[in-house]
Amino acid sequence: MKVFGLLSWFDESPTFLASCVASIAPHIDHLIAVDGAYANFPGSRAHSDRLQAETIQAICDGAGIACTIHRPSEPWRGNEVEKRDRMFKIAGAYSEPFVDWYWIIDADSIVTATPKDLREQLEALEEWSVDVMLWEQRDYVGDVPEVSRTLMLPTIGEQSLTCLYRVLRDFQVVGTHYCYGGFRPEGDFVWAWAPHIMGAQDRRLIPEIRVEHRSIYRDKYRRELAKTYYQIRDELGLERVTPRGEKGLEPIEVTQA
Repeated sequence: MKVFGLLSWFDESPTFLASCVASIAPHIDHLIAVDGAYANFPGSRAHSDRLQAETIQAICDGAGIACTIHRPSEPWRGNEVEKRDRMFKIAGAYSEPFVDWYWIIDADSIVTATPKDLREQLEALEEWSVDVMLWEQRDYVGDVPEVSRTLMLPTIGEQSLTCLYRVLRDFQVVGTHYCYGGFRPEGDFVWAWAPHIMGAQDRRLIPEIRVEHRSIYRDKYRRELAKTYYQIRDELGLERVTPRGEKGLEPIEVTQA
């Protein structure tokens, strides 16, 4: 069994990237890193400054793990759906369905804890997906100073997030950037993650896997660009979720190689 780290990034701080990759490297065998801006992202470019790719490669070299970096020649016309789907397609060239695992991580996250027997736990699971504990340091004094002085607010927030997926055949992104699915050995299509109404597979929480979300440390300029993209995405309807087979709605199309 192999674990593949999947990283989608664009125009990130090399420090962010180094911290992210160094944190997950001890727990994976191969990193798939996909560069490039979404076509509708403000000021989109085909790929980031080469120092960022070199940083990723250098960390992987030092950790002794394989690294595959994809830098496109133009922005992603299908935006986040196309970019994430291509990331899975690249990973699929190396991974073994029903045996290996994908671990999705964002550039503004770092792995802070894992159980020593992580691989043994993954191998023994009957579920196809795993939730981890995502935690975030909160700065209420900086964000809402008056409120922070009157209410008892925790400085650390936690929530579960699905990050690990057993590899399905033709693993793909469908409709929106957070709906993943593929084909089981029996040949039927299943959702590894999707809204509840779409019948996603059961997941297992492994609370010992802890990942820090560090978006609070992003600069304001980058946060505003992201906010603008999300507004454009929603206004243009670039992504959609359609439950398959629901009466009166067009079923989502999935593909099998």
